Amino acid sequence: MTQRSRLATLLRVQRLSRGTRSAIASLSLCAWLTGHLASCKRASPTTAATDVGPSSRTALDDVARDDPSSAPVSVPNDATTVTEPRDVCRVAARSTEPLGRKALLTSLTLRAIGDRVAAAWIVPPLYLHGGDDLAAASISFFDYGNPDAGLAMRSSISQVVLDAEEPSTARGLARSPTNLYRVFALPGAAARSITTATDQLSRDDDGNELVESGDFSAQSATVDAGSDDVVARNIVRGAPFYTRTAFDVTQPFVLGLRTADVGAQPSDEAKFFAVRGRAAPANRTRDFWSLPIPAAEVRRARNPAAALREHVPEGLEIAETTAGYAIAFRFRGRIFFGWLSRDLQARGPLVPLTTLGGEPGKPRLAARGDEAVLLLADRPNADAGPAKYRLVATRARYGEAPGPFARVETGSDGAFDEFAPSIADAGDDRWLILWSYGPLEANAASDRQDIFARPFSSALEPTGASLTINQQSGSDPRAARTSRAGDVVVVWGDGRGLQRSILSAGVRCERASR
Repeated sequence: MTQRSRLATLLRVQRLSRGTRSAIASLSLCAWLTGHLASCKRASPTTAATDVGPSSRTALDDVARDDPSSAPVSVPNDATTVTEPRDVCRVAARSTEPLGRKALLTSLTLRAIGDRVAAAWIVPPLYLHGGDDLAAASISFFDYGNPDAGLAMRSSISQVVLDAEEPSTARGLARSPTNLYRVFALPGAAARSITTATDQLSRDDDGNELVESGDFSAQSATVDAGSDDVVARNIVRGAPFYTRTAFDVTQPFVLGLRTADVGAQPSDEAKFFAVRGRAAPANRTRDFWSLPIPAAEVRRARNPAAALREHVPEGLEIAETTAGYAIAFRFRGRIFFGWLSRDLQARGPLVPLTTLGGEPGKPRLAARGDEAVLLLADRPNADAGPAKYRLVATRARYGEAPGPFARVETGSDGAFDEFAPSIADAGDDRWLILWSYGPLEANAASDRQDIFARPFSSALEPTGASLTINQQSGSDPRAARTSRAGDVVVVWGDGRGLQRSILSAGVRCERASR
């Protein structure tokens, strides 16, 4: 090509759109380096997000009326190069043995307690209809006397049987086992010890159902004595039927849902309450944020109590900022976000967020200062076939609604799904984001699920390269910061299916040398 031809081509490119110029520049550079275009990958096109849910108005649209972020969101291209890395993160230590085996992965929680990190999870019963068991591990990361030598993971494991009693098998289950929804570790009374607490559904000696969160307890359903099946239960109207404990905060509290009715007929909505105590507040005027409940459908169900529990938040997360608490969850395929003040009152409306149009993953929350970060896996509702999940994130300051979701630049090749993300404060104004990568369902021996991590700035821009945490069969990582800035403990499930071994590793992030 002559110099004049090159100049003419350059002038034509300058008239193109910015996105088109970018794609041509990428292909041209690749052709110059390799001499042919066959080995070059085409840049991913920009994808616009669409609103979730049907086009017709529903009860959720009434909740959405105050949503300030309902405009479609553009997801950026897969730009992953960090020209001048600010951070270098590495796996500095690994546990030599699993923390536990046969763990129910969805129950796994992790929190920092002083210079250690405590993990807790559920062990399913060995026998049919047996009670769930609870396991907890206290993990020490590194030798702090000499952080750069003899790096090691040390852990102590304690396991507690919650319900060793065998249930009666006569005429159904007159006394049922405890069913745990979530388990978490707390500081124990003795120095450097840990104890455990749960969010659970249990039954008393008469078969009535109780919702329990730590010291909080409330009867939610009674046995239907007129039924020929003792499992059928009636709802205690106006009683809490869903609770979650904010355990990783300065002053723990319980966030719950209760039906709004107190009369003869159930209402079509449930409202949230928050309390630091052993029972739900008697003053219902302080309840806030409502969610739609199909009361007629619940009434017609064979077991109304079980039917009501089908309409509860999924993956509810609570994160503490300097000013209050961020709340996020998934409900009927939509992501909701709200703020609570320190006196447990709603600070603004419950905001439904605009996602890509497919089924969004459960959210993850982290907080620093007066700001919260919301992270999840999302994908568009593709007509041609299921699209791949990608990580997206947004931020919000206390009392404000989050901005539009933006793509998290993981640096993956895009061949498989990015899912089950986690985020931890890695010190020095840095976030460490982790995720699983591979097929969503990894049942065959050839199906790989790897775990990766990458450092990001407070603005969620990548500041260093991705690193591999685990290969082949890892999923659903959790991460927590230790007392040393830059040190993060990661735990995850290893194996196949929901019951997996719990492994751990220590990640150290430091500023890159210039």
